[in-house]
Amino acid sequence: MLSCLVGFAQSGVIGTGTAISADYEGNPISDFYNSLRYQVVYTAAELRSAGLNPNSEITALGWSISESPGTLGNYTIKIAHTQATNTASHINTSFTTVRNAANYTPAVVAAGSFDMLNFNSNFTWNGVDNIVIDICTGPSNPYNSPYGKVRIHTVTSGSRYVWADGMGSQCGVDTNLTLGNRPNVKLNYTAGIVPTCSMPTNVQVSTITDTSMNLSFTAPTV
Repeated sequence: MLSCLVGFAQSGVIGTGTAISADYEGNPISDFYNSLRYQVVYTAAELRSAGLNPNSEITALGWSISESPGTLGNYTIKIAHTQATNTASHINTSFTTVRNAANYTPAVVAAGSFDMLNFNSNFTWNGVDNIVIDICTGPSNPYNSPYGKVRIHTVTSGSRYVWADGMGSQCGVDTNLTLGNRPNVKLNYTAGIVPTCSMPTNVQVSTITDTSMNLSFTAPTV
């Protein structure tokens, strides 16, 4: 019997930096201010290097956390396809909410490990475009030390953010501060389905009896 490969669960990492984000700069788990919105782009080439193929469904992501800020309120994750290669400018597009607003208490992990957040709705990557991840939390985070830190790597215009105290949720506010780094990220995903298999050729039947026969064929190239 011939069959095609179907999707299966796996994971990939983008970024192996060992530097640590600073208190005075935004990162995806910071509570340095009451509310934070944060954007970061990962390119199609990086996604392919991490093992994703067209129609892969991203089911979870994780940050490599070196310092936990405690519990973050209304922690929301959105993802969208984008032509942008970095976050030199704020990205306004049609986002998919993959993690609904809910409390999140980041857990400190060793370098090379990641604290994973499972999605409420998977994001299907089209295999061509870059993706932008949009984080929002607040508006009542405590801005008490420790403020939360993640492991990062250097990238020009690698991420951007907006944060504020006492100004309500920043989810609808455009990011306005740019950083030259991005957080290391781990993506859990289900690989896309391989296209329909080719048909075998040169099929031949021989030695036919009442109860059996011999079947030979040339297998397709997969």
